[in-house]
Amino acid sequence: MANKIETLWEKEQRKLALCRKLVVSQRYSSQEEIRSEMIRGGYPGISQSTVSRLLKALGVMKVQNAKGKKVYSLNALHHPAPCISEPLSAMLIDVEHNDNFVLIHMNSGYAKAMARIIDLCAWPAVLGVIASSNVVWVAPRDTRYVAQLHQRLKALLETSSAL
Repeated sequence: MANKIETLWEKEQRKLALCRKLVVSQRYSSQEEIRSEMIRGGYPGISQSTVSRLLKALGVMKVQNAKGKKVYSLNALHHPAPCISEPLSAMLIDVEHNDNFVLIHMNSGYAKAMARIIDLCAWPAVLGVIASSNVVWVAPRDTRYVAQLHQRLKALLETSSAL
């Protein structure tokens, strides 16, 4: 029975993580848009009421973005305090890149610790690392290899329970 409860808890945590990842992008102005993305993300039976519950659990609010559109956003006052009993990799939300750099999205309060770990790795491919409370910006030494740096960071962060 304990395994079934743990599995349900893990499923709920994955739903929360996906919802958090979607909200962090600040592209969604309706719960239906978020629900549609969650369906595409592997939750075909998710209801609007479940999305509403997830948004409430995350402390999400609507804010006006740079284009003047009201979008869902994480409320900075609602972020959980860092917990030292959790591995740092459990606080990972997403790793993405463009042609120039890599961004690592973390739960609030964890990005600076992640940046320090990346600094300590002293990878020649990394020119520099800057962190806010929830985002780590990684600049590659050579932008021609940003995709490879992204893959290396993503593999390290998603598979390491020691971090």
